[in-house]
Amino acid sequence: GRDPAAEVCAELQKELAGRVEVKLVVCGNCRSTSQKIHNMMAGLQKCDSSSEYVLFLDANAQLHPGTLQSLLAELQQDQAVFVATGYPLDIPAPGASLWAWTMCQFRYMCLSEFASARSDFIWGGAMMLRMADIMEEQVQSWWAKGGYSDDMLVQGFAVEHGRSVATPLSALFPNEVKNDISFGQAVNFIHRQVFVLFTYGSTRHWLKHSALFFAYAFANTWTAIAFPAALVILVSAILSRSTNCSITLGLSCVYCASLFAMIQIQKWHLQTSASLVNTLSQHRKFMDVSHMTFSTLLLSFLSGSFLAPYVALKCLCSGSIKWGGIVYHVAEGRIDRVVHPSDSICC
Repeated sequence: GRDPAAEVCAELQKELAGRVEVKLVVCGNCRSTSQKIHNMMAGLQKCDSSSEYVLFLDANAQLHPGTLQSLLAELQQDQAVFVATGYPLDIPAPGASLWAWTMCQFRYMCLSEFASARSDFIWGGAMMLRMADIMEEQVQSWWAKGGYSDDMLVQGFAVEHGRSVATPLSALFPNEVKNDISFGQAVNFIHRQVFVLFTYGSTRHWLKHSALFFAYAFANTWTAIAFPAALVILVSAILSRSTNCSITLGLSCVYCASLFAMIQIQKWHLQTSASLVNTLSQHRKFMDVSHMTFSTLLLSFLSGSFLAPYVALKCLCSGSIKWGGIVYHVAEGRIDRVVHPSDSICC
């Protein structure tokens, strides 16, 4: 089928005719990298030789007025900055399924990285780099050699070379999330996100990803075990009407109080972020978060924790991932085989 982004390009070609040349590049199927990286590299090859900066932007990214100037300013004012990036604020609409919120919880873990002007995190949906850095620093070689995740490889490359990542607060974008996300779709999304940690560009990159993976697996597995255990202890104490306060009961109270406090802080953070988004784009439809309740955030957080052990085991036991209908087989951190749906039909 026709890529929806092609329609946007066609509109821009008409709107900017005579002022800016807008090219629509047909990239074909990838064979040694992810389809996204394949598309990005094909686009780079078609860029004008006089281009100084390049912006990689997902078709669903909703920029604010002045976003491009904000990202550009970061690169112009600080030569140590390797990439300027933004991040989506995912808020499901009223009536959304629990699994829609569970899927968003994974993004909320990364949202805290954008609380300051510099971060170790990059979102590939909106990242601007200097063209010279891409060409001279051989970022493309990391992508071309079996690259799977465009943004994680850029982040790894920046760290390896002592460069920084700019995350201006004005680059927080509203993002619409489907209401009817199913259990299977949520699991698939989280699996794809965690699987990225099994891809890397260097030994240092692998060490960091390994640490992140085990932190994700351990922290969530701990929650999946500790929360039910703490509830059982608290309920038992209430039903028995015991006046004795054991260490176990005390720890259970502290754990539950800490968890509830964390969820309340998360709610406040999301409300503050939504207020920022509304301020940055006052012409756009108001981003309403009044339906976002404490119980919804708590249940979705716990659901994500209960799913984590399964997702972690699935990543450990499988050397492949399906993304956009394409199956990528990974070995030693890089893609070594790509299977398209058309390949299966031909066989």
